[in-house]
Amino acid sequence: MHRAVPGGDFSIARLAQTLNTTTAHAIYLLSQHPVDWSGPRCRRTQYTATRIGQWRTWYEDDHYSLQDIADM
Repeated sequence: MHRAVPGGDFSIARLAQTLNTTTAHAIYLLSQHPVDWSGPRCRRTQYTATRIGQWRTWYEDDHYSLQDIADM
């Protein structure tokens, strides 16, 4: 997972493409396996990182599908 996180301008979409999966699944994987967000790659994704806890709640507690979470 950590090797798949691109350097430079990080995006969830790029990570999902690298992993050949959906953005919702990439978000879930990041919630389970946090990545060091230091450096320039986090500038545009700090907001995303703070939402991972909410996405985990929707997925694990509220039983939303990964696609439903991505759509929200």
